[in-house]
Amino acid sequence: MHPGPGGREHDQVARKTISLAPLLGVDRVVMMSGLPGGPGDANPNWITVSWPPETTQILDWQWTEVVIPYWRDLVGHAQAQGIHKLALEMHAHQAVYNVPTLLRLREEVGPAVGANFDPSHLMWMDADPLAAIEALGEAICTSTRRTPVWNPPASP
Repeated sequence: MHPGPGGREHDQVARKTISLAPLLGVDRVVMMSGLPGGPGDANPNWITVSWPPETTQILDWQWTEVVIPYWRDLVGHAQAQGIHKLALEMHAHQAVYNVPTLLRLREEVGPAVGANFDPSHLMWMDADPLAAIEALGEAICTSTRRTPVWNPPASP
């Protein structure tokens, strides 16, 4: 989904991994969502704000013209291979980086898309992992456990 040759290479690796997984007895694949650019961009463009107004137009374009069609196709490929869960890491500089973006993609392409829940990815973005678990519910299909260190903000 990334623009240019790198994106095409990542797509081929993802598809080959999905095709290999059932041969190894694996029923789900953990991955990142990828990130498109804007129209004509050579690099991914992570939009996290709604100002200036053209940013929302680019974000809408990313989702309607690239993200949703790409993921519908990839889910179809996965299901044809016998893989019924694609577990996405919610991580910065990805189209799916938080609970709302994961749930949006899942709503658009179906329950084959779920979360690989890694609280450390959410914590460094100052999200509440327990609230995320509650909001995601059955959309969580795998998890990554690690011991992140939480450093509270320094006092002035």
